[in-house]
Amino acid sequence: MSLLISCCRCKTRLRALGYDERDIASASHSIRKLIQGKAIYRLTRRGKVYLCKILSTFCLCYLVFREIKPRTEVILRKCRNDRIKAERQRRLWDIYRDYLKARSPDEWPHLPDVKVRSFLDAGYFKKLLEPPFDESVDITPGNVLPVLPGFIEKWIKTRQDKFADLLPNDSNETLEARVQRLELVTSVMTCGTCAFSSRLPLIGWKSICRHQLNCGESCRSYVISQNAVASATSLVSCVGLDPLTTTVDDMDCRNDRFMCGNCSPEVYRGRLSRRVYTWLECV
Repeated sequence: MSLLISCCRCKTRLRALGYDERDIASASHSIRKLIQGKAIYRLTRRGKVYLCKILSTFCLCYLVFREIKPRTEVILRKCRNDRIKAERQRRLWDIYRDYLKARSPDEWPHLPDVKVRSFLDAGYFKKLLEPPFDESVDITPGNVLPVLPGFIEKWIKTRQDKFADLLPNDSNETLEARVQRLELVTSVMTCGTCAFSSRLPLIGWKSICRHQLNCGESCRSYVISQNAVASATSLVSCVGLDPLTTTVDDMDCRNDRFMCGNCSPEVYRGRLSRRVYTWLECV
């Protein structure tokens, strides 16, 4: 009970010094530990200091508060900085979400989410989250929205260049040409990090991008799936298209159905039938 009274009196003095109630509440546990530790520490002292310890078990005396004040202020400043940084992050995220609403819903699965580390690490946004932690930093749609298109373009280009380097390299082919090849049906990769998706091929840039965003960019090992590339090439040739120029969108628009000639017929609703697949299911 006496420790609780001492903590309450310490918080009252900190409020009188102008500290924010939210920061004091965040630092409550640390303040309690400081007061408790100071009382135990004074058991080894003598004379006037020992008397101060006896008093501190019933109230927060001036000498005890004066000694814990420097460390308490350090803790409160850290709590304040963490709180302001979190508030700035929330303002950035709200502005970015409102910006995404203005774009086509078809783009949403392929755009960086606010939670990805690269969003907060981007040069301009990172400056907004760094000291000084005061009210001088103004995070409004007016000064954030103009930066977002450039950030998204750079984010996409960086990742497309990374995956384009994994494609078979032609000495006469530029990086830009390889990036365009990411849209082809023959650009099939698998994730070597994610155990679940390693069994599922990632076909084309959109599929790769969705997987990376869903995994929070934790998957870093990707490899070309030669078997899946061969399957995709066979399917595209089967419908009379050129595997070197046919994109994922081209095959999606056709919406063809395929049957496996090697699979045995199955009984379905009393009839002997063969199962049909989309081209993505076949790959």
